[in-house]
Amino acid sequence: MAIKSLTIRVDEEQYNRLITLKKVVKVSINQLVCKALDVYVAEQSVVAAQELQDIALQLRSYRNSDPDLKKSLRSFAEAEGRYQDPLEGEAVDTTKKASHTKLQELLNG
Repeated sequence: MAIKSLTIRVDEEQYNRLITLKKVVKVSINQLVCKALDVYVAEQSVVAAQELQDIALQLRSYRNSDPDLKKSLRSFAEAEGRYQDPLEGEAVDTTKKASHTKLQELLNG
């Protein structure tokens, strides 16, 4: 496996604790940081996996609570396409505005 370099920034107090621990356990700071990183990543991976499982269970529960979900989504999509929504506003052609044209000319050369 290839070794990659990584720069980390720690405050002076953390650095001093690393120096002390390095002397006590007689390993390099690099080894201490790598071990700590391995433990942290392993723990966070478990947490993330559990969160994803929880989300999947919530989604399944929601889907099961509404057996007509597909029909509801299709109805919603059809209504969005069929009716005018005053909150969506209007499309504006900005190419005809002089200020936009001048700005585009300046930006594009």
